[in-house]
Amino acid sequence: MVVCGDDGLAHRLAAELRGVYREQVTLVVPPSERTVRTPVVGRARAASAA
Repeated sequence: MVVCGDDGLAHRLAAELRGVYREQVTLVVPPSERTVRTPVVGRARAASAA
């Protein structure tokens, strides 16, 4: 599964696809102005209170 975007929705969708549905996910984000990037590998969805 490929998710494109660098906003909260894209990150949450990628995490949910990986954590809940056990999908392999590639998150495509635009280049950053920063030289050091924080990896997003292995992020998991937080447990909900519902």
